[in-house]
Amino acid sequence: MRILHSIGRACGKGLRSGVEGLIAGLDSLTRVVGYASDRFDKHWAQRTARLRSRRRPAGPRPLDLPFLHL
Repeated sequence: MRILHSIGRACGKGLRSGVEGLIAGLDSLTRVVGYASDRFDKHWAQRTARLRSRRRPAGPRPLDLPFLHL
């Protein structure tokens, strides 16, 4: 019986270690993805601001029809 009990303990410890390793791996992956997401959001906000600064003011726009240039 003692052998079975020690095998069960060893399996339990191995399973616990595996789960803890998996949790640590997922935590680090979440950290990396969060960092990349923050960088992307920052870049996109800067890009959007630059694009908006170059955009023409809202209002009526002239039609650009080829036959008007004749």
